[in-house]
Amino acid sequence: MSTKNKFKISTQKNLKLINAEKNFNAETLAAMAEAKDISSGKIAAKNFNSVEELMKNLLN
Repeated sequence: MSTKNKFKISTQKNLKLINAEKNFNAETLAAMAEAKDISSGKIAAKNFNSVEELMKNLLN
């Protein structure tokens, strides 16, 4: 596959994602932005050693 074709496919996939994001509500878009920030290392991911620890964090 040529580079031109790879770019075309990649661009089409990105456009589909951009159009799909128009259908999400603000809370979902904020969660998606947070996920991107975590995966890029911009903000630290939270880690838990037990379910109890996780539940305490969720309930506070």
